[in-house]
Amino acid sequence: MKGEKRCQDKSSLYYRSCRWDMISLIPESCQNVLDVGCAEGVTGKAIKERRPAVKVVGIEYDSDAANEARTVLDRVIVGDIESIELEYSEGPFDCILFGDILEHLLDPWSTLQKYKRLLDKNGCVVISIPNIQHYSVILDLIKGSWSYRDRGILDITHLRFLPTKR
Repeated sequence: MKGEKRCQDKSSLYYRSCRWDMISLIPESCQNVLDVGCAEGVTGKAIKERRPAVKVVGIEYDSDAANEARTVLDRVIVGDIESIELEYSEGPFDCILFGDILEHLLDPWSTLQKYKRLLDKNGCVVISIPNIQHYSVILDLIKGSWSYRDRGILDITHLRFLPTKR
């Protein structure tokens, strides 16, 4: 299965990063957050510590990371976000986070459409994707190098670099 190798390639540190930059973009009015690719739940935990009334549901492919997330989030669903069907009705979340997850997917555009139904009509989506135009990548290209790494912009598990328009 495609996700198993991706998970095996990652050190446990990969799943323990807090996305403070994304947290700062969540409107104060949000009460129900879906963290897609929640890893060990570090970002969701930080949201809940700052705003205890907020409910955070996570989705994670890696079962070990999901088990850790269960200790800090309200609910964690294990599965491949491209193929699982969630039992939620229309619009239960007022914020959906996709933190550096879309570039790992076979069809990120269909996935975004699929999750759109879970968003409240006044809700928001916060997305982070790697910036392939970052100076570090450009400098490496000038030097004739394109080296994949365990994490970061040139993460070995990235399937694509997403254009701003499709």
